Amino acid sequence: MRKYSFNLIDRKVLYEVYHRKCFYCNELVYFTELHIDHIIPENLLSKPIQFDSIKRKYELSNDFDINSYYNWVPCHSNCNKRKGGELFSKATTLFYLELTKRKIPMLIKH
Repeated sequence: MRKYSFNLIDRKVLYEVYHRKCFYCNELVYFTELHIDHIIPENLLSKPIQFDSIKRKYELSNDFDINSYYNWVPCHSNCNKRKGGELFSKATTLFYLELTKRKIPMLIKH
């Protein structure tokens, strides 16, 4: 599976809207060190049966887009590596997705 290639605009918008902080540890992250994490792991795109199961289990829409602002968060390299391709518990995932959902109007506005 080929990983999504974030363009400079998406990276900059995420960086600014999240106040230049890592989503996971809330510490300042330098733009040159910025990683973008997928809350719902991107590797699920290569596992459609598992992805469909997770969408049902986590009560996500059938058209949930792994590669969208709704699922992307800025973070440090170490925070991203610590999470890796793991999926958080349903409660944590839905909480994080709710936080990102609140940012959508600001992300789109940029």
